[in-house]
Amino acid sequence: MIPPKEAKKIKKYLASNNIRHLNLTEEINVAVVIPVFKDFMVFSAIESLKNSYSNIRNSKIKPALVVVINHPENSDKATVQKNKHIAQMLKNLSAPFPIELIEAYDLPLKYAGVGLARKIGMDAISAHFFKNNIENGVIISLDADTVVAENYFEAVFNEFDSNQKSNGVSIYYEHLPAKNKKIYLAITLYELHLRYYINMLRKIDFPFAFHTIGSAFAINYRAYLRQNGMPKKQGGEDFYLLNKIMLEGKYKDLTGTAVYPFARPTQKTPFGTGKTIISIICSGSNTFYTYNPQAFYLLKQITSNLKILYDNNCQNYINSLPAKTTNFLDTINFCDNINKIKRNTTNLDSFHKAFFTWFNGFKAVKFLNYLHNEKHLPKIPVTEAIKQLSKSKNTTATPLQLLNELRQIDQNNSLTLTNKLGLVKNDR
Repeated sequence: MIPPKEAKKIKKYLASNNIRHLNLTEEINVAVVIPVFKDFMVFSAIESLKNSYSNIRNSKIKPALVVVINHPENSDKATVQKNKHIAQMLKNLSAPFPIELIEAYDLPLKYAGVGLARKIGMDAISAHFFKNNIENGVIISLDADTVVAENYFEAVFNEFDSNQKSNGVSIYYEHLPAKNKKIYLAITLYELHLRYYINMLRKIDFPFAFHTIGSAFAINYRAYLRQNGMPKKQGGEDFYLLNKIMLEGKYKDLTGTAVYPFARPTQKTPFGTGKTIISIICSGSNTFYTYNPQAFYLLKQITSNLKILYDNNCQNYINSLPAKTTNFLDTINFCDNINKIKRNTTNLDSFHKAFFTWFNGFKAVKFLNYLHNEKHLPKIPVTEAIKQLSKSKNTTATPLQLLNELRQIDQNNSLTLTNKLGLVKNDR
């Protein structure tokens, strides 16, 4: 039973958004949402979902697929034709689970993009879950250029079924090898950066230390609605949504299955995998520069002594920090915000939660970028950063060898974020 207060908020959200209607007639409790922008690779994704469906052993799993084919207003004729061709092929496609097709054409230029497309699909399935009294319906986010493991449906559903208070999971991922050597090196370096970043956040006990990749997460639809749904961003929408959901805690790594994104140089989003691959290749270098490890230790000085901050004068607290750090804190009115948080909290636990509600994953990234953009610290090659992180004695390790080491670490060191925003290691 959904509590009346939460149900009222859900009704308000659904009433204030333009929700697309789904024609689902079967009982559904888990739905995969895929945004598609003139991308025929979606059929590879669907084939992998079919294969995963054939491996379902738990009879309680009732999946569906929601595909949101989208393009902005004023799209060229070729884009429109490709999308309509894909739509027709999907209408003729047979699958062992329902496929709901949403044709979201001529979206406003201001908002058109992957964020709005995900929102349209996730809003629609959330409305369906709520209307049909599905208390713990699961939304899985996937991309058109990503295939899934054979146990994908089973592993995701079972995780939420065994812990019905779970708000979400980040699903283990590995980019598929590319035939083109330059693309393969570029995606290897970029994935190294992604894993290095998360592992450094974990090293300093920063709460929001989970991968936020659009093709690799699943969430309870009620947690999605409590955070006012997917933002209409043209990139980074996954990061913003998941960092908000993480604030509720009960979020974890799911390493018992996997998704495999293809490595493709594209410019569909203003930043991210595709654009980074292009940037690395165009640079003509075999090097990708990432955050200096020292930046994370400076971040830790801000966030790891909250009892001292809570018990003492804020200005005295930041005066003890390096000037490069305090300069940034001045730009975000640190003490004004801390004093406001203190006035509105009654104990250290509530202060801790309120602090990280404000100083969230976005501010952490902002701080790291500030240190490097202001030349306080130099970025360093990601391979060198990884060697420092792992204290590897193998100074000749290739990027791929380093990546395989980090992948193994991530698979064997999955974490859960508690409702007190603390990280604990998952039982195996």
